Amino acid sequence: MMKYEMSEPIGEDSIKKSDGYYISKKSLIAIVTAFVLLLVGVAVLFYFIPRPSNEDEVVCPSVVPPPSDDPEDDIECPPMPDIPVEGPTESDPFYGRLSEDIKPKHYTVWLKIYLDPKDATKQYSFDGNVSIVMHVYATTNTIKIHVRDLNLYHENTYLTDSLQNDVAISHLYEDEVNQFYVIETATPLAAGEDYIFHANFDAPLTLNFHGLYRSFYGTPPNVVDLVASQCQSVAARTIFPCFDEPSFKATFDMIIVHRDKRHALSNMPVINETNIEDDWIETTFETSLVMPTYLLAVVVSDFPSLDLVDGDLTFRVWAQPDYITAANYSLHIGLKMLRFFEEHYGIPYPISKLDMVAIPQFLAGAMENWGLVQYSEGTMIYDPEVNTPSRKQTVALVVAHELAHKWFGNLVTMDWWEHIWLNEGFASFVTYLGVDHVEPDWKYWDSFHVLDMASAYTADSRSSSARPLILPVGWNSEISSMFDTITYSKGAAICRHFRSFLDESVIHNGIKDYLQTYQYSNTVSDDLWAILTRADEGFKGTDVKMVMDSFTLMAGHPIVTVNRTDTNTVIVEQTYFLTDPIDYYQDQYPNNGYIWHVPLTYTDSSYPNFLRPKEDWLYKDPLVINLAGLKDQDWVLFNIDKWGFYRVNYDDDNWQKLANQFKTDHTVITDQSRASTIDDAFKAAEPFHTDVINALRLTEYLDKEFENVVWETVLTNLDYTHRMLLRTAEFYLLEVYWSQKVRPLYESLGWDFSLGGHLDYFQRISAIETACTYGTEDCVTQALEQYRHWMSTGVNDIRDEVRSTVYCTAIRHGGLDEWEFAHAQVTNDTFGTTETDRLQSAMGCTDKSWLLQRYLEDENFATSTVISNIRGKSAVGYSLAWDYTMNNFEKLGLSYKTVWDFKDYMNTQYDLDQLNVFGSRNSNMSSDSAKGFYDAVQRVETNMDWMNKNKDSVKQWLLQVMNISATKTATKGATTDVPRPDTPSRQLTDQGPLIVDGKLGANRIPRISEELYQLQSHRKHKG
Repeated sequence: MMKYEMSEPIGEDSIKKSDGYYISKKSLIAIVTAFVLLLVGVAVLFYFIPRPSNEDEVVCPSVVPPPSDDPEDDIECPPMPDIPVEGPTESDPFYGRLSEDIKPKHYTVWLKIYLDPKDATKQYSFDGNVSIVMHVYATTNTIKIHVRDLNLYHENTYLTDSLQNDVAISHLYEDEVNQFYVIETATPLAAGEDYIFHANFDAPLTLNFHGLYRSFYGTPPNVVDLVASQCQSVAARTIFPCFDEPSFKATFDMIIVHRDKRHALSNMPVINETNIEDDWIETTFETSLVMPTYLLAVVVSDFPSLDLVDGDLTFRVWAQPDYITAANYSLHIGLKMLRFFEEHYGIPYPISKLDMVAIPQFLAGAMENWGLVQYSEGTMIYDPEVNTPSRKQTVALVVAHELAHKWFGNLVTMDWWEHIWLNEGFASFVTYLGVDHVEPDWKYWDSFHVLDMASAYTADSRSSSARPLILPVGWNSEISSMFDTITYSKGAAICRHFRSFLDESVIHNGIKDYLQTYQYSNTVSDDLWAILTRADEGFKGTDVKMVMDSFTLMAGHPIVTVNRTDTNTVIVEQTYFLTDPIDYYQDQYPNNGYIWHVPLTYTDSSYPNFLRPKEDWLYKDPLVINLAGLKDQDWVLFNIDKWGFYRVNYDDDNWQKLANQFKTDHTVITDQSRASTIDDAFKAAEPFHTDVINALRLTEYLDKEFENVVWETVLTNLDYTHRMLLRTAEFYLLEVYWSQKVRPLYESLGWDFSLGGHLDYFQRISAIETACTYGTEDCVTQALEQYRHWMSTGVNDIRDEVRSTVYCTAIRHGGLDEWEFAHAQVTNDTFGTTETDRLQSAMGCTDKSWLLQRYLEDENFATSTVISNIRGKSAVGYSLAWDYTMNNFEKLGLSYKTVWDFKDYMNTQYDLDQLNVFGSRNSNMSSDSAKGFYDAVQRVETNMDWMNKNKDSVKQWLLQVMNISATKTATKGATTDVPRPDTPSRQLTDQGPLIVDGKLGANRIPRISEELYQLQSHRKHKG
């Protein structure tokens, strides 16, 4: 798409006097005003008068171009929103890093917590004082210490030397921009000496979830207060003055004063509890390990605990009284994981206790503090009598992640936040090892492809979310932005990427060496590269930094294209990959032309070897590979088991050969490689690197596939094709196809959740959802029976995991009664938020236009929610939702986002015209809204390109694989020759039943889709 700048408006300076005439200012204004009103009137008249269609009709572009040099070439177009200025916006330079001249050695922190009504005006606050022993590395007279939101008592702030002699302070002030407390001394501080900073302060205990904050459990009037902390990334400075950067490590002595009805926890074991006055207790803790401030933790509560003692280690879990027994699972797997990591990395956990606490309000999800790990309740509490296996899996992976941090983050800490992936990426990767150890039946490692790998690719395939893994940051907001999918998921994928060019033993020994070498200190990514390079000496001799810089210092990742030029030769090339073909990088980040050092692994069907595949390197120039012994019918496969962080595309012939192999014997290719091959094909088809038919052919064997990782991969890739065909005459063919493919999997699993293991549980949920979505007979019957049992008895026995599917299926295939029942449940406020949301969403599943219209007009529901619930469920729902939005946008005060969210389903010229008309009518929208508008236009244009390229070929492929003749589908009233899983008959307006004599009715096309199809064809004919 060409990008244009809007032409500049004509300004006052353009008005000139004509020789021989004089026009007064008032007359000129009157004439101009009348002329403008006349133009507006004519424009409005022509805008609203219907015009006959003709071959010469002008369609205004989505983005209005500047005037042509030839006035006759200019066209009159309605005003459009101003184009937002593109490109990165630079924040002010950051000068807030601490000086290396002074570093802390030891903190003594005293805190007194006020939580009770008897504390009067002090309730929900804390007092504190801190002494910091600092070492001076270079002579200076300025000390900068981080402080934020603390009330410092300046009169009690002082400085002493190591002999307790006072050091004169000439100036004290706060630098609020950089959050520094600045101490200037009258005489310079001597290099090589220690000094001690002393300060007293107080601060409120708020509900802001960072620093030291108030939490609670129970309901009024039985609310019980507690205190928790969250210091990462820059909130320790809100608890006490400190050097709040990760490389400024020190030891800590913590003393906490609290009421005797509570107990205090911190990073280290308690060494003393002393009654100091009335009902106050002073709890003193052992001196901590050397650690950064962001790992400091405090909890003051009345929680009970469970514990396990293993040798010299006490492992405990804490939770509110009602939940403590449900912390038992976390307790047992936590201890097993900790011991596993100790053995795996050869470094023992260095503290004699580890506490894990479930905090009622904990926004971070979980935090890995030394000796005191804090979790939200949902990530630590699992009750098998109440919670599903999904909760159990969440608890296991979060516990594994936090305990992995004891080695990656706590023991070895990144030097600065730009290298946070060394903490979070490694912990995310190692999570799979921990979960596999305690729950081997889950085969959790196989899930990497559909969890972190998929998330990483998604974020890294859009210019709006892709960024270098290592990115310079300074301001607090920039630091917070680093805790994203790129850091966690791409970081984990990069750890996995090592395996594509280093032997497993080299990686393992290198990581152990890395942890041993840098324990209790800080690192940058180059330190890791150097260790791994050294570990590979005598093996492959890889320059790890050269390889990994291209994957960590640039945004995005490559797609590698493999073209077979003859029987024994392939040419391999690379380019950067973005999901949207119109998307592009704007050079907001450094790059080397987006060229990666790509480690290639490959095998072929002449001798398929997935354990020790062949290897090579791809860089700037196309790589020619000779594959001796290959026959014409043989396939080649690259990036074995998706170890490398890149996508692969092939020529059409090789895609076909892989599809043939899948159909002949799919087990020749490993589960992971089957999944990644299918994923690459679908993803490569979106930006037109290959035809979507190549991806769809790979699914033809799926009625023989039962592996979870493959099916999960397939299901995540169905959505785009589903949305594109939803409003077309071809959608019913897609329904038939997927119903047939999922049926064997669905029948093998059924609805009995008491059968099978952990993997069967998740696969059963997916199979039921897919089978019901595409109308498999038994699935629809089961859903209707369960829903109607609820209707007749008032008892909802439907499994929680499949309620959304059952509700939607029953309402889609049922009638008025099913819809009315859901409406009554919601409007009677029978349920909580989760169940209400499920039912409201399901109400949008009906294909009865009058019910959907009633739903849109129902004042019991937020209109924007109803629109969201119906637009993607059916062609009828989309059309009604769009029309209602357009007709009531101003009246109902709908947001622009409500309109932009239609973009994922819009794929015709008519859709684009409608969107542009809306943009024109609202051309005065804000810059942020205008960005949303042009993003939506770009998405629709991309969808249109996909339809123009793929719609007809997808139709022909569907007809071919189901042995349906095109003439039969084109004949009004004909039926298909391929039986569809017989869904209960239902009427779709007046088009005939879904099933005719046990076969799919050819007229099973929603009327609105047919009308839009005709409109699209008409516009296409007009050009």
